[in-house]
Amino acid sequence: MLDADHDKAAPGPLKGLANSTLGLLHVHLELFSLELEEERERLLRALVLGLIGAGALLLFLGTLTVAILVMVRPEWRIVTACGLTITYLVLGGISLHRAWRTYANSPRPFAATLDEINKNRKILSR
Repeated sequence: MLDADHDKAAPGPLKGLANSTLGLLHVHLELFSLELEEERERLLRALVLGLIGAGALLLFLGTLTVAILVMVRPEWRIVTACGLTITYLVLGGISLHRAWRTYANSPRPFAATLDEINKNRKILSR
């Protein structure tokens, strides 16, 4: 009879701490998995749209280049081809620079998970 009363007693401080720690870990893992899924979907969508857009632009630029070179007088074709090459090079450089800047300025992945971990660390260190 004494053993039955002992099993129903309130949990000790270590058991409560362990349960709290496991609860926090569970919440952080759920948040991490949600953010990971969102990041994966965002990256896949950007990759697919980027590839489609790049392919369409390459086809457009190829067609435009051929059309311009056909319409220009034969003695100006080399100059026109060089001008188009320089124009495409500058546009490509600007585009790559802006893409890199967008990537560098994007929010850190899993920022919400890291914020929650820092909040919990501050609370537990008191």
